[in-house]
Formats: sequence, structure tokens, C-alpha cells
Amino acid sequence: MRKLMLLLAAAFIFCGCSSVGNEKISKEDQASIESKLVKGVTTKAEVRATFGDPLDATFHDSGNEMWKYVFTEQSCNASCYFIYTAWAYSSSSGIQKTLTVLFDDKGTVKNYILSESAVESKHGLFSG
Repeated sequence: MRKLMLLLAAAFIFCGCSSVGNEKISKEDQASIESKLVKGVTTKAEVRATFGDPLDATFHDSGNEMWKYVFTEQSCNASCYFIYTAWAYSSSSGIQKTLTVLFDDKGTVKNYILSESAVESKHGLFSG
């Protein structure tokens, strides 16, 4: 019985929560973003000072620069905790937040959007 309890404890430790990406946007919502980004006023330097370096920086069709910040947090679903079957199939689910900022030709914020979506990942031999 003691060995089983130790195995269960180890499973909970190794299959807990995980996060990846820019933690600075992890607690943000639309209202907090609106208080930090002002269209036509907030500069690239201010955005970088607030959120750090973007995960992705590209150019929009219009030639304006676009930055993306992403944060993903997932927790293990019940399938992870079955020691004998986790190697065959386990899954995790959570949320992903993406902040996209479009700058105008003067280097100030032209537009932005914060989106949040559900994410799921599957692991194991039968995750197919």
C-alpha cells in the first residue's frame, strides 16, 4: 500500500500544471490591456518595456510591424494519473492567451487584440 501511495504522489508531481510563453500577459484581460495600450500614443519602446520582447515580429500586408505575445497554461487531465495507462494515453488541457499588437508607420500602436482560447494536447502511444 505504501508503494502505491508513493507512486501516486510521484504521478501528481510529474503530471501537474505547466506553462510556457510570456508570463507578463498571463493575468491580463481586455480591460487591463486597454489601460496599457493607447492607440496612436503607446510606442514600441513602451510596449517592449511593459511586455518584453515579442515571441514573433512580422510585417503586415500594409508594411506595418506586428508583434505577438503568447502564454499557454495547461494542467494534466485525469488520464495522467493512471500509472499503468499514462504511457499509452494521457492528455492535458488549458488556455492560451495571444496578444497581437499592430504598429503604424510612426512606431505607435495602431491596433491590438487579446484573444483567449482553449487548448488540448495528447501524449502517448495511442494519442493518434
